[in-house]
Amino acid sequence: MNIHDLSFGSIFAGIGGFDLGFKMEGFSGKWMIEWDKKCQNILRNHFPDSLIYGDVCTVEAKNIEKTSVITFGSPCQDLSHAGKRAGLQGSRSKMFFEAIRIIGEIDPPVAIWENVTGSLSSNNGNDFLCVLNHLCFKGKRHLAYRVLDSRYFGVPQRRRRVFIVSTHKDIDPRKILQLNEDHDFVDNCNLAASSNVFSIQDVRPIDKKQNGRGWSSEDVAYTVDTKATQGVAISENARMLTYGFKPGQSSAARTDGSSMELCPTLETGGGGNNKPAIATIDKTSSCMVRRITPLEAERLQGFPAGWTAAGKDQKGKIVMQSNTSRFNQIGNAVTVNVARWIARNVKEEIKK
Repeated sequence: MNIHDLSFGSIFAGIGGFDLGFKMEGFSGKWMIEWDKKCQNILRNHFPDSLIYGDVCTVEAKNIEKTSVITFGSPCQDLSHAGKRAGLQGSRSKMFFEAIRIIGEIDPPVAIWENVTGSLSSNNGNDFLCVLNHLCFKGKRHLAYRVLDSRYFGVPQRRRRVFIVSTHKDIDPRKILQLNEDHDFVDNCNLAASSNVFSIQDVRPIDKKQNGRGWSSEDVAYTVDTKATQGVAISENARMLTYGFKPGQSSAARTDGSSMELCPTLETGGGGNNKPAIATIDKTSSCMVRRITPLEAERLQGFPAGWTAAGKDQKGKIVMQSNTSRFNQIGNAVTVNVARWIARNVKEEIKK
């Protein structure tokens, strides 16, 4: 394999956040590993030229094409602050070691790991140390890591994620994560922040005494995550105030404050009423609450409109998706804009 070859493979591909970002920068996606059938349908619909493999535990590196880049965001539920903090030995997060097995055998010039910031403190920091130790492969590779926030990459969402770059020793991973004056992304971010958006991280019914989780006025939404418990809206005129709400609340819900121009972190959603909501409040009227749409969630993550609306099964048949599935997939995804920024930097380094 030529080190200058712009090819990549993705492990735990989800709905292709990494894949779309790298494709936008001219990389050719060779293969994807994703066990979820519904996510596979989305990938098959948007990346028809990429091979899709299922269970990572059964994939043998000798059977897949070598690529210059491998991306992976191993399941984060056992590392997240919102989870039970079972760590890398949790039933889902231990899949990390399967990815390490494949990366070790293929030995790509660049490997990129993404996860929640909870990974930094999981098991008193020992889990993150374990991740670093495995990604350096006994000193054979260089490492750099950084926390990146989607709000600075052209989407109005506060989404802090850890990225580790592991490279051959002739590539400096620090330059791949080095912040610079990237005018394309700066301009997009300024444009995103100019919209009149208000967000609330949490609300409680008015008959409850406890406060909600809080509010922000930092010009971004809270993180979009798998619980789909936040909302975002844009005011239609100067007289309207728009607020984002946690789900499951009626029009009698109250807010703890407002956040202009930023959405909370998108989470994966459950069933029933567990969907994010927004409320548009006229200064002369009462509160009206509605759910956030999958389209709004897609945009907050940098995906094109309708990205998760439908997929293709193995027979090529179009399969429509429920809103619950769409929220869940979007909340688990890597923000496309961040992936594209990383891809741009990777391209510059491997072409040297």
